[in-house]
Amino acid sequence: MVTTPALQQARTHIPTLKTCARPSRATQNVSEVAAFHLIFLDSSSLNDCLYAGDVTNARIHPALRILKQNLTLLTAILTERAQPLAVKEVMKATFEAFSMVLLAGGGSRMFSRTDHDMIAENIGNLKRVFCACGEGLIVEEVVEKEADVVEGVIALIGQVTEQLVED
Repeated sequence: MVTTPALQQARTHIPTLKTCARPSRATQNVSEVAAFHLIFLDSSSLNDCLYAGDVTNARIHPALRILKQNLTLLTAILTERAQPLAVKEVMKATFEAFSMVLLAGGGSRMFSRTDHDMIAENIGNLKRVFCACGEGLIVEEVVEKEADVVEGVIALIGQVTEQLVED
């Protein structure tokens, strides 16, 4: 292949696909802030209502409905290039909010071993929302990785107290 100096110079100034696909730090920061605002302020149903009182009567379904509406709106207003990062940040914020409900839920929330199956079902439903969002904006492996911490906490809820003390 014959290259000219002009062609070589052009190659050094044309961004590669890899650099085009990488989000800028500003885009990353805006996505993080928007995601946390959306989950912790605008969609307070997860923080305020999830498992308040008891697990059986305060499940995740109303929060999932609101989350799906917000994700639909988010993907409709963002460019295709910005969608994966924004949805991933919303997913991270959602899992963090879920963790906070489980770990620091306050006096209105108490969990027992009998709640384990329902909570595990709820996190499964939440993961499915992100796997199905926007025709594969987030691959299942990424969703699973981000949910690991929450699933670890849920696993602890299912254990006998004596086993937790021994471990």
